[in-house]
Amino acid sequence: MSKGSNTLAIVGEASRQMARLIDDLLHLSRVTRSELRRRPVLLSDLAGQIIAGCGNSNRNARWR
Repeated sequence: MSKGSNTLAIVGEASRQMARLIDDLLHLSRVTRSELRRRPVLLSDLAGQIIAGCGNSNRNARWR
């Protein structure tokens, strides 16, 4: 890959990341304007969902 192609690939990926960030910020702004609803939460189930979601990353993590 030439230097120009490599630079273009980096700029393209940075643009995609920026677009995701903007979309996420817009979503957050909509969520924070809505009314909060209280409900019971099972923390162990929530922790399990978070751990399952982290399993898709390339990180090496151990959960205790």
